[in-house]
Amino acid sequence: MPLSGNLQSIWMQSKREHVAQVAYNIQGWLDKNKDPIQECVVQLMAEAKEPLVSLFFKEPEEGRQRSALN
Repeated sequence: MPLSGNLQSIWMQSKREHVAQVAYNIQGWLDKNKDPIQECVVQLMAEAKEPLVSLFFKEPEEGRQRSALN
């Protein structure tokens, strides 16, 4: 639904006032955020009705290893 003229003008002004450059340091981010997932959560997600979700949590096929993220 498109914004009315006045509301869109206010939104655009607000957006311009709050835009700022932000720098992020991602060095070591993955290592710091490798929290283990409880096995009961993994099992629940593997049984999800959403195919993409269950795909990420299914046990690997015989002869294949899990990804480095696990």
